[in-house]
Amino acid sequence: MNIIEDTVVDRASWNLFVIENFPPIGAFLQSYEWGTFQEKLGRGIQRMAVQEDGRTVSLFTMVKHKIPIGLSYVYSPRGPVVSNSKRTEDVITAIRDWSSNNLTKSAFLRLEPPVETLEKMEGLIAPKHYLQPRFNHAVRIQDEDEMLMSFHPSTRSNIRRAPKRGVTVERKDNITESELSIFFNMINDTKKRNSGKNAYPGKMYFESLLTTVPSVGEKPDPTQLTLRTYFGYQNGEPAAMHIVLFFAKTATYLFGATMTDKLGSKISTYLHFEGMKDARKFGMEYYDIGGVDSKRWPSLSAFKRQFRGVEFEYVGNIDVPIRKSLYYIYETTRFVRLMLN
Repeated sequence: MNIIEDTVVDRASWNLFVIENFPPIGAFLQSYEWGTFQEKLGRGIQRMAVQEDGRTVSLFTMVKHKIPIGLSYVYSPRGPVVSNSKRTEDVITAIRDWSSNNLTKSAFLRLEPPVETLEKMEGLIAPKHYLQPRFNHAVRIQDEDEMLMSFHPSTRSNIRRAPKRGVTVERKDNITESELSIFFNMINDTKKRNSGKNAYPGKMYFESLLTTVPSVGEKPDPTQLTLRTYFGYQNGEPAAMHIVLFFAKTATYLFGATMTDKLGSKISTYLHFEGMKDARKFGMEYYDIGGVDSKRWPSLSAFKRQFRGVEFEYVGNIDVPIRKSLYYIYETTRFVRLMLN
């Protein structure tokens, strides 16, 4: 197999390959637009192609991340995308061998193949932690009544009662600076509620996301990554906001935050259902509520599972150490830091 940087591929062709060869969950992370977003964050990216007998058998975006003491590593979120999943291990082996000669300035390469297991692990390391969730909970899109009836009774009740509690929703394909400031206030309130633990990226992340990924509009292009924000109110006051991505056949809940004094309205549950309704309108098959992990996020995972969907499992991080001593120093330091926190 031959691995080259694909500098001529157009957006539609790249995305079509991803759509045709990726499981339902997480495909947006290998979309052309997500790579452009990473560039907007100041990270170097390379779009790579794996070829065999003149045919492209795999694509993957590499994103350069800086780490302490002047080092960096290369990360392919939910990559590589392989045209024949049975050959994922062959492709990873080829990438492993290629990286040892072509990524010598990086401490390691981190892959996240969208498969449940890998048999061949020679020269690879599976760390205990992971970046993207190993398990994602998704709701199959059906008629509105069918979806409601599939939910846990309390979830169904909260959705039906939300309007009586003064809950309203505005769909926004563009949000103003003042609305973004309100969202950051919601984030800060959410962090306080979670004992100061921060699960959110910084302001630049959201500003770049909202200016780089196009809005979904009335009729989305299924070969383009798009987004929509859902602004929720209770009795006219800002209460919550969700950001939802649309790509291929899946709508993905990316981030959300809720004001503590509005939690009783169950507005977050209501916003998720509004996202599902749009996913149905756009002809999508799944609404990905995001990662679940009963040990790391017990309450959040229980909340998501009340939507009674289906869970997808991926193998998680697969690391290719390139400068091995630096890799082990980095991983040990990171582990100690996580233990202290």
